[in-house]
Amino acid sequence: MAAATYASFSVKLIIDKNEKRVLCAEAGKEFVDFLFNFLAMPVGAIARIAIDDHNKETGPSSTQTTTTILPGCIEKLYESARNLK
Repeated sequence: MAAATYASFSVKLIIDKNEKRVLCAEAGKEFVDFLFNFLAMPVGAIARIAIDDHNKETGPSSTQTTTTILPGCIEKLYESARNLK
């Protein structure tokens, strides 16, 4: 099995702690390209990739639920879309 490769990005943020929001962000071209590519990908595809990757590592009979595999709002969006059927 090939070794995993990881990329790292530097992002500078100006945060208003009183309002709990980001006022300004500064990042390089690589991060912006990565972010736009990620945002262009359908949420369902991201969820399926995460679940498939998890199943490869732990096996499909793992007791871990989908909600503990997917991060935050992606999990809620994916579950809502599945419940529409």
